[in-house]
Amino acid sequence: MLRLPQHAGTLTIRNLYLRGLEEGIYASDPGNNGLNGEGGEVRIENCYARNNNVQQYRIGSDNSYVKDSVAHVDDVPVAADNGGTYARGIWAKEGGSPLTVDNCDVLLEHDQAGNCLHEDDDTECATVDVTDSQLDACCGADGVYYTNCGTINKTNVGSSPDVSVPSGVPTTAEGAANGPQNDKGGGGSSSDQLEIVAASGASDVTYTFDVYGNVSKNLSNGDNSAEDGTADTITDNGDGTYTVDGITGNGYGDTYDYDGSLGNWSSDHAETDYTLSVNGSEIQPSDIGGGGSSATVVDDFEDGNLSEYGFDRGSSGASVVSSPTHSGSHALEYAGTNTEAISTSGLNAYPSAGDTVSFWVRGSGGAAKTNLSYGVQDHTNRYFVRVNISADNLALYRLEGGSSTELAADWSTPALSQDAWYELEVQWATDGTHTLTLLDSSGSQLTQVSTTDTTWSSGGVGFDAYLGSGESAYFNDVTIE
Repeated sequence: MLRLPQHAGTLTIRNLYLRGLEEGIYASDPGNNGLNGEGGEVRIENCYARNNNVQQYRIGSDNSYVKDSVAHVDDVPVAADNGGTYARGIWAKEGGSPLTVDNCDVLLEHDQAGNCLHEDDDTECATVDVTDSQLDACCGADGVYYTNCGTINKTNVGSSPDVSVPSGVPTTAEGAANGPQNDKGGGGSSSDQLEIVAASGASDVTYTFDVYGNVSKNLSNGDNSAEDGTADTITDNGDGTYTVDGITGNGYGDTYDYDGSLGNWSSDHAETDYTLSVNGSEIQPSDIGGGGSSATVVDDFEDGNLSEYGFDRGSSGASVVSSPTHSGSHALEYAGTNTEAISTSGLNAYPSAGDTVSFWVRGSGGAAKTNLSYGVQDHTNRYFVRVNISADNLALYRLEGGSSTELAADWSTPALSQDAWYELEVQWATDGTHTLTLLDSSGSQLTQVSTTDTTWSSGGVGFDAYLGSGESAYFNDVTIE
């Protein structure tokens, strides 16, 4: 149990993992007038609590909150000294007003669990604001909400919690000892230094991360200095944290000096496209509460050539161009001709059943039939998805021995436009289920179709298009997860 005594300041608990304890976070005492609680705020952020008895989180002083956290009960909680077991999710106690539960996921799925949100006190009534959260109770748990005399206000609250461990929360003793990323100990005042260096062949490596403390650009680290301009930015979030966004590439890097800890690392490039180091020692993206993109890049055309591809109708219409691109500085263009290219070796990786493969595609000048292939055996044996931008439809085919068979299609739903990027996401399940989702550039789903076919379970990738004069098709950012 983590129990907080009386205090009058502001106490933040962040990135904490608690599981199987007699109680979880017991932080309501500062709001208990009978214990001279002194009313200090308690802020619980980005924590994970599971199968703790009594409560996963308890708050009670005015303006305290639980934010970006997970509470999960799916097993018998540890018994209290009196032998009792009753595990609440979040307990709002001591009449605090307002108390806030924001962007939290709470799931109680055991018959010795109480309520996801429990408002109760012997003498005072709390006001709890629940926003942007998902709460659910089942399997014998008491329910989602309980109020004694207080008020629970709900805004954008659903019932589909994601109870995975939040990014940045250590799940092992070693990870906790290391901190979100080598937290400084001993109360020293010197800064740590984070260096982000792109591989020599990787251009436009964009990244973002959070700093729980202070951060500044290091402008005097040679080729690895941060940019003194808008390319690299630091945003004050107003809550004691900062968000850093930047871009580097082609063997150069950026450097930041910081006090505190790091979290929520993310990059649009694979982890092989850059290295991270703190005070000269290389670390992994997962060491600072995140990862590079979880996707593996198959081809983003940043190498500027098509040497890994074989062409069926000649390559005269194909080229790597610098504009337009979905991201980075290059994309594949087919212009004014019928062109087909496949690759079965030479790229970083290739999809197989169990993967999700993603392509980005764009048409211009009236382009219609743009095809994206996966599971490629050769030119005449493959799966291909036709995104018909002019006719507003999506279809999956199996091309076997040169003959195509339609497997699934939506001939009317998607409304598509020229000169716009679209993402095709193919979830290729191990049982042979193919689920195709077409999304616009903002990530909104336009249509989805699904079918089952087990002809192939792995293979290469490819692109083909049938274009008239003045028509062009563009392909970019092929990834697998």
